[in-house]
Amino acid sequence: MKNPGLPDVLWKMLDRRLWHATGRDELRGIVTDGRIIITGDRYKNSLCRHLGYVSLFDFGQGARDVGDQFRNWCAWFGSYQNSRVAIWLEVDRSIGADNICDAEQMRAIWNQHLCRQFIPGVEAGHKDPIPLRTLKGALAIDRYNLHVFERYEEVNDGLLLRISEFENSLPPSPPENPIIATLNAGRRRVSE
Repeated sequence: MKNPGLPDVLWKMLDRRLWHATGRDELRGIVTDGRIIITGDRYKNSLCRHLGYVSLFDFGQGARDVGDQFRNWCAWFGSYQNSRVAIWLEVDRSIGADNICDAEQMRAIWNQHLCRQFIPGVEAGHKDPIPLRTLKGALAIDRYNLHVFERYEEVNDGLLLRISEFENSLPPSPPENPIIATLNAGRRRVSE
């Protein structure tokens, strides 16, 4: 898959890897529980939720450029998490291989469930909760400047503090354009 329009330095971090995008509150739960699980009522109509899978972004060999798909997942760089910093957790593809349906396998499943929400080029799924031991690290990404991010090699109790320090080092948030705020609020309502 080619870079969909992200800064090259960020794309180099994401490319060929498997990721779970989340927010700070969800990360706190993940660290406390020791695993990534499906929580809340968000994305009730998603294919992954329908199958009982944890949703992932797959930029590996099964990923494809499908139409204007970037529009469907670019909000995971902060606006869907409703936070300044987006958190992306890297999943070790080799450790959880038996439970992973890569982007290509999920597209085949989606063709049987077309009424479900799904990002056909990059969405993958994990059949069971994802244990912390399968996480290779994390990225904290400034939603207002995707050139600014920080890589962490471990996902543990200290990660939340390090992400807070990163967020506190960022310049003040620019005022949100009211039109963009309304569009993002509409997107969140539709996806819930």
